[in-house]
Amino acid sequence: MENIMSEKKLYDLTLCADGVTRACEVVNGQIVDPSFKSTFKKPKEEKKEKPKVNIQDRIRDQVEDYISAIEGQVDDYIDNNYKSKLFTLIVKEL
Repeated sequence: MENIMSEKKLYDLTLCADGVTRACEVVNGQIVDPSFKSTFKKPKEEKKEKPKVNIQDRIRDQVEDYISAIEGQVDDYIDNNYKSKLFTLIVKEL
């Protein structure tokens, strides 16, 4: 059987970038500081822009819904030969 020797990792005590002294791995003669942030910036993912609806547009949409509901009731009132409990009560109050 062949005696396979695995390489032992080499460590050295070092004052790291975050101010802590710790045992850091030595790779190819260079000390690898685990606290060091890479200066390589990853490209940011493009965020999908959500359509921004301002308060005026929201109110306009709500008012359009209310107006269309009222128009539908008026059309029903006219189609029923001006007979409806709802509009009869409203007209009597005026």
